[in-house]
Amino acid sequence: MSTDMFGVRVRDVDPDRREVRFQVLVVYYDVEARAYLPPPEHDPGFFLGLIWESGRWEHPIGETVSVDRILDPKWLAQHARWFIEHVERTGVENDPPASWAKLKDFYYERDGGWVDEDLLVQAEFLVRVTDPAWIEHLEPGDAWGSAMYPMHADCPSAEDLPRLPDVHDPQVIRPFNGHYPNALAFSDDGRFFAVTCFEDELVVYDCADWSEHARVAIETGYFWRMMWVPGRHVVAFTNTFSGEAEQNAYDVDAREMVEVPPESGRVRSRTGRYRLEFGYVPDEDVVLVDGTERTSVRPPDDHPYVDAVAFTEDESRLYLGGTGPNLHVFDVAAKSFAGVLPTVVKEVQCMALSPDGAYLANAGLPKGNPWGEPGGELCIRRVADGRVLMRYRPGDHFSGMTWSPDGRWLAIGLAGGAVRVMRIGLPQETPEDLRPPSRR
Repeated sequence: MSTDMFGVRVRDVDPDRREVRFQVLVVYYDVEARAYLPPPEHDPGFFLGLIWESGRWEHPIGETVSVDRILDPKWLAQHARWFIEHVERTGVENDPPASWAKLKDFYYERDGGWVDEDLLVQAEFLVRVTDPAWIEHLEPGDAWGSAMYPMHADCPSAEDLPRLPDVHDPQVIRPFNGHYPNALAFSDDGRFFAVTCFEDELVVYDCADWSEHARVAIETGYFWRMMWVPGRHVVAFTNTFSGEAEQNAYDVDAREMVEVPPESGRVRSRTGRYRLEFGYVPDEDVVLVDGTERTSVRPPDDHPYVDAVAFTEDESRLYLGGTGPNLHVFDVAAKSFAGVLPTVVKEVQCMALSPDGAYLANAGLPKGNPWGEPGGELCIRRVADGRVLMRYRPGDHFSGMTWSPDGRWLAIGLAGGAVRVMRIGLPQETPEDLRPPSRR
């Protein structure tokens, strides 16, 4: 391991409750820049790393988790939940530091302590593991220096598991031999999935087995938009940029081009009652259209432009994101903003809601990552309390995202040409090789 980032002390161990109380201190600073890495608020991967460090050789945690696994952030993100059931931060001190002049850049553990502990940024945590075997080696007073980083590991509750996408085991399709998929959407009944390439070719998949149902050349231009006609298996390509609607439409059941009334707006609500009009030009207005009524819904903070929107299934809420730091919630009936959700990315490029409105997925450019992974980041949060449950980096940038109306799939398009289709429902049974040796 490299330079210690944190100091760790065991406050208490309760095997019967499968709980351990940790004190975590920040022991590495850049005093000149007044910068440091704070302890994570709740991160199963980080705390699995701490427990492993203290018992990595002759104890069950070390027998089960190899060095290669503990050093693999992707493995930790996916599998830490089999070891760590719950993390709760119970207290914070000196965050931010009261006096930078008294701090040093480095602090090292000596005889179970650190110099000037009362000045250091620190937090207390209650951690519950899935089996008492994982903490059998810990005792109150144990202390060590750690180079573990926050991992942003999956942290769903048992109730979340059947309702979240399995981002770690997607079905990967490549509709255009590596070319950029720039629009994707499910039909209203979730039976078909449509994807376009620069909006001049349409591919439709049958979601029953993900076989290719149709491939059609659609000669359009940059400002054409793809949308399913409400309640029908018809994909419409509409252009209103010139001020007069032009449209091509393909009937998936009949496998032929058809004529249908123009589909207005860039995005619609479930029934099509509400339409949203916006473009790619900074400071251009964002307009919610309800029949003849038009309402400006430009977010009130520093969004130069809106790039991602999503209606709830019941059409009562509208979520908007873009280059600003927040997601904004708009109450459609009240015609006013009803809340703000901070993002984990610096720019929101695409967004999707689960049909029941309980989970919000958004993706975009990350704020930073100590592991240096390329591409964008997907964040999935529980809407009720705003808690982030999953963060996923596919190693590529996002070109679109959609949640199927029947709640079975989340699909993301990637700039490298792949579409990753994720089945809803995470595994609930602990893998055999990740159980304590005595339980296998």
